[in-house]
Amino acid sequence: MASDTTGTLNYMLAPPDGSRPYHNGEDPYDMQIEDVRGKEELYKLDSAGFQYGREAAKHTSFLNNDEVEREYYPESIDLIRRVTGASSIIIFDHISTQWSTMFWATKLIILAPLENAGVETLVGET
Repeated sequence: MASDTTGTLNYMLAPPDGSRPYHNGEDPYDMQIEDVRGKEELYKLDSAGFQYGREAAKHTSFLNNDEVEREYYPESIDLIRRVTGASSIIIFDHISTQWSTMFWATKLIILAPLENAGVETLVGET
């Protein structure tokens, strides 16, 4: 059963001096969030900026960054190419958003859910 809700989405504030954006504070927006279950086919990349699809990933473990880059990046590139027809695809980074505790090189790293919307960045972006 589909239901809508409201929630606060935190967007990163742009630096007032126009410098490269890093975390300069949050700009919260209360937003209506629509549950589109059962209506996925209405959302297409050309009109909504995203679209839904169903394809099981071959790579299913995201705890090792080297494995993700070696196995999941090529799988993602293939999917993006098939869906969009793109001739060039560059994956430059990934962010793990699961809640887990991991040990890497004797350092404890806690991966928590992202707290901000719109964290995408382009290489060379200013």
